[in-house]
Amino acid sequence: MSIKDDAAPPLTYFQSTAAAARAGVSTATLRAYEADGLIKPLRTATGLRLFTQADIDRVKQIYRARQERHGRTGVRREQP
Repeated sequence: MSIKDDAAPPLTYFQSTAAAARAGVSTATLRAYEADGLIKPLRTATGLRLFTQADIDRVKQIYRARQERHGRTGVRREQP
């Protein structure tokens, strides 16, 4: 049996509360970043937001940039 080297591990998804806790921000901050187009979490059919670790890492990056007084406009929007 061979194992593909390029096989990606399965993604883990976090709901808003868990993602916010992991990123060190509030759920309101996550919603604000989404409204500003800075992040684009997955949505379930019922509208539940799901975040990957990459999304959480981006939130941390955005938060740090804002803390360094770059403001929201200093961070580029996510591309679709």
